[in-house]
Amino acid sequence: MNGPSRRWFLGGGLLLVGGTLVAHAVGHRPMEERASAFLGSSGRTTLESVLEALLPDGAPVGEVADGIEGFLAQGDPIQGGQLGLALTVLEHTGGASLWSFSRFSRRTLDERREILEGWRSSSLQTRRQIADAMRRVALFSWYTREQTWAAIGYDGPWVHP
Repeated sequence: MNGPSRRWFLGGGLLLVGGTLVAHAVGHRPMEERASAFLGSSGRTTLESVLEALLPDGAPVGEVADGIEGFLAQGDPIQGGQLGLALTVLEHTGGASLWSFSRFSRRTLDERREILEGWRSSSLQTRRQIADAMRRVALFSWYTREQTWAAIGYDGPWVHP
């Protein structure tokens, strides 16, 4: 018999399962899951993880995520669904490497920043698009907050309702 044996496949499967369990146990970073009517708790957790990685340290991530969700709830459901799908892809494949299958939201802050930066320069167009979308959503949401206007020299709208 020239090919791999059944025993070889079974051993490899057990090794894969064992490695995954170890990776989750070692790489587990529990995050508080918040209920979300639009994105669901998993999508909300991933969104907050992305915002934490892209916004300035100490930014009120929960408030910015609330603003994003409010905007999505009022807007085009297709665009909201696309953002939700991008968050799911990032959550489940962003932390994947040969030695670790940890979810994106369970990674350390530095690892999440490194992953997003890696995706921005990826050879895969889908990864570049997702990283760009996350960056645009984070920055747009951050700089539409009145508290950030002074930092960029914006004195507010000239026409008041």
